[in-house]
Amino acid sequence: MIFFLDTSALVKLYHEEAYSSELKSYLAEAGGAFALVIARLGVVEYTSTVWKKQRVMGAAQHTSAPTLLLLFEADLRLNRFDVVEADLNSYDTAVSILNRCNLAGFPLRSLDALQVAAALQIHEVLDEFITCDRRLAEAGAHLGLTVKYFGPAPEPKL
Repeated sequence: MIFFLDTSALVKLYHEEAYSSELKSYLAEAGGAFALVIARLGVVEYTSTVWKKQRVMGAAQHTSAPTLLLLFEADLRLNRFDVVEADLNSYDTAVSILNRCNLAGFPLRSLDALQVAAALQIHEVLDEFITCDRRLAEAGAHLGLTVKYFGPAPEPKL
């Protein structure tokens, strides 16, 4: 099995928060017979996110950003993750994704489109696109990815 993790899922592997345990249990059920793939962009977003969490939540309520960064960097060095590199085509794909998703009613941010573009680079071998972001889950499914979403259920439409 090959799982692509967007940054919202990646952060939950290191920082305990809502849906962290569900995500970790899901991966544990796969029994280690899987590869985890992230976008190079995810490394930057992960770093930004853990520093933001420390600023917002304070070090007393949160594992320190330097500790979370050291753990993640160690996993990168140990090749726990395969990293998809962006190329010029990735940016063209992201523009196309933004257009397609916005026209279909799934508005995405630019960096989210780059995450999806990275997953689409490996779509031929990818089993699941794992996210904890509802917008990314909807967009990924719209674009033909098999999505595993860990997050709150959508609000009922009235």
